[in-house]
Amino acid sequence: MKCQFNFDHLENIFLKLKTGGHQSIFFSEAFNSGLPKKAVILRHDLDQDLETALVIAQLESQYELKATFFVWLESPFYNPFEPRNAETIHKILNLGHAVGLHIEVNKEDVLGDLPQIITVQAKLLESFFAVDCQTVSFHRPNKELLNYNQIIGNRLNAYAPYLIDNFHYVSDSRGIWQEECVCKQVNQYKYPYLYLLLHPLWWGNEDLAPNSRVQKYIQHKIGQLEDNCRLHI
Repeated sequence: MKCQFNFDHLENIFLKLKTGGHQSIFFSEAFNSGLPKKAVILRHDLDQDLETALVIAQLESQYELKATFFVWLESPFYNPFEPRNAETIHKILNLGHAVGLHIEVNKEDVLGDLPQIITVQAKLLESFFAVDCQTVSFHRPNKELLNYNQIIGNRLNAYAPYLIDNFHYVSDSRGIWQEECVCKQVNQYKYPYLYLLLHPLWWGNEDLAPNSRVQKYIQHKIGQLEDNCRLHI
């Protein structure tokens, strides 16, 4: 199958993970003794597209894979507490997945306050969605954050050096594979431990270039805004 950014190829990746013997684990399980011979950490940063996130969650569930979906409370693109979005997140959780906290740190001088900021936001997520928020990931992290503490605000840092050092990290950031497509790596035993970051924005029914995908997302959000205006104005 040709490597494309569409749901058909994503399902093929999940199938390869399942049949190749990669057992999906949550972040905290990566630190347990007695890891399986092959394991994969599945991570999704919810920067924009919650609806596509639900489709990905459903595909993963079909292949008995579990993932952590990182919710960005301060996202300029969505409000996780808005009823439609909250319902989507609840549906993801009901499939057996986990929720983590996604956060952007813009200034280096805020690092001293970071544990408290993470604690406050994580507790808000936990209270609203009745979950245990164990992990935090950073949006566009700087180098200092990539080498930051393993535990921050009593939450596990998704960029903890142990994870990056012991799991082969693969990301679709900016709508391109930072290496070759992960489907090429799944069955290579030299990577028995994989850490796969997928951003829902880059995936859909059809294969699109990143700029085209963004434009399609913008048009979709405009349509939603128009619908909301008709209902509430």
